[in-house]
Amino acid sequence: MTSANAAVTPMMAQYLSIKAGYPGALLFYRMGDFYELFFDDAVAAAEALDIALTRRGKHLGEDIQMCGVPVHAAEGYLLTLIRKGFRVAVCEQMEDPAEAKKRGSKSVVRRDVVRLVTPGTLDRYYAAGGAAAQSPRGLCRGARCGGAGLGRYLDRGVS
Repeated sequence: MTSANAAVTPMMAQYLSIKAGYPGALLFYRMGDFYELFFDDAVAAAEALDIALTRRGKHLGEDIQMCGVPVHAAEGYLLTLIRKGFRVAVCEQMEDPAEAKKRGSKSVVRRDVVRLVTPGTLDRYYAAGGAAAQSPRGLCRGARCGGAGLGRYLDRGVS
């Protein structure tokens, strides 16, 4: 490990690894009750969404730019980003944080991208008469929204 990488926290290492798989998309990285965005993603999202851009720690000697949106309001923010032409990869926690703690105090909650939403996805969804045509709530996923959202459409294999 180089000295530049020595200061990378386990959480940031996980973020960077996941982000590397989605270089053309903003990464909504779930951390508890928020989706956080870091680095250039945070700068772009903060400007597009008109939300605060803050800093958290350092990476390679530079401040880590960050912004976030609450999970309960994320669908509206997601819709705004998609309508502005962004692609968004939604990364969820795949286990309870208590499970991660059982592996050790420095263990990171397992996360993975569960949705990749693009402007083209929305165009096809609306053209198919999707429930999202009139409402940001239509971007909800599965049972939390009665199963009528874009997530369900994507689960059928349409992307």
